[in-house]
Amino acid sequence: LNAKSMTIDILSKHNKEGGDLETTISRLVESKTEALLKPKDAEIQRLMSLVDELKANKAASPTSGLGADDMEQEKQKLASELAACKEELQNSIGGCDKAIKRAVNEAIEVKRQERWELEEQHRKAVQ
Repeated sequence: LNAKSMTIDILSKHNKEGGDLETTISRLVESKTEALLKPKDAEIQRLMSLVDELKANKAASPTSGLGADDMEQEKQKLASELAACKEELQNSIGGCDKAIKRAVNEAIEVKRQERWELEEQHRKAVQ
């Protein structure tokens, strides 16, 4: 459904704006990818800030706060969360890539069909 929606969006923008179909597709892919990356980047930044904060707390007061075992557990938890975020991001990008490829192929097929119909109309008009 998302791929079909993207195909319709691509064709609509291309028909309104004209220009190169590949450029239109590239712009749309860029905006979709950016939309997927922003929340993930924010989450990674949050986790990195938390790691920096924990390091600063440990450096400022190594004997207070969390014990060594607690710190190690927190570190492993953060690493696990970061790995999960990276995996989710990669899966999202992979899914987006597949949807984009399908949308591009559908858009190309639509344009081929339109071209074939125009050529057929031209042949009939010439006869």
